[in-house]
Amino acid sequence: MIVGKQVDARGGLAIGALRELGFQPEVLTYDPVDLEIEWGGARWPVDDFADLVASRNVSEVVLEATTLSFAELFVAAHAAWEAGVPRIVFLYVEPKEYTKPPATSGADRRDFDLSAEVIGFKAIPGRAPFLDGVQEQRGVFLAGFEGGRLERAFETLNIIARDSSVVFGVPAYTPGWEMNSFSNIVPVIEDRHIDGGVFFCPADNPVSIIELLTAEYRSKPSNAVFFVAPLGTKPHGIGALLFALGQEDVGLIYDHPKPKDGRTAKSLTWHIFDARR
Repeated sequence: MIVGKQVDARGGLAIGALRELGFQPEVLTYDPVDLEIEWGGARWPVDDFADLVASRNVSEVVLEATTLSFAELFVAAHAAWEAGVPRIVFLYVEPKEYTKPPATSGADRRDFDLSAEVIGFKAIPGRAPFLDGVQEQRGVFLAGFEGGRLERAFETLNIIARDSSVVFGVPAYTPGWEMNSFSNIVPVIEDRHIDGGVFFCPADNPVSIIELLTAEYRSKPSNAVFFVAPLGTKPHGIGALLFALGQEDVGLIYDHPKPKDGRTAKSLTWHIFDARR
């Protein structure tokens, strides 16, 4: 069982439940600057991870997605895939509440205090798309609550807005939460003239993301660079990584935010996503 660093009570609940089932957690962290993982008390190049997993000779890998970041989930799932592991299981616990910063006015703000630090858009090994701003693109952004993350992607990368689309998590985990996302993301769509389309997939459904990405991938021009930016819900990210595992020419862009301690309170629905070859 591979887990991430616990930053809130949800992660503790998830890890505790897996321990009760007899799993032994092993903490994985990913360094996007040095392209290394820390696992089993040692640091390793990401490229060695598949051999490490293969040496375990296991029939399944369990990934605790509540505590693992998207990048950590992808490098772990990719290593399991390359090692020929026939089954990858993801556990994810939905939050009941997200942390908001202290109100600075009487207005009903829709800002959230979710990240302690955002490293910035760094390549995930083997999945860095070539974006020169000239070659045709088809980019799909899976949106969350933080409009600044979407804005920074356009500020720092050569992304063609007319070739980009945005996916909202609708229905949301909780009725009304979609308005938080609309409030922060729609202004960026309008200011950047993102013209590739707006789509809606249930926030808790990886399969809907796989289906959407499959349709977008099949409809792209043959010479277009296809990439996904998983900036939204963890189930959407799981759908994106499973889709990418099956398509080696799919790029991934990710800004590696470090979750803030206590970023959520309480928990809602527990999910188990079971992926088999």
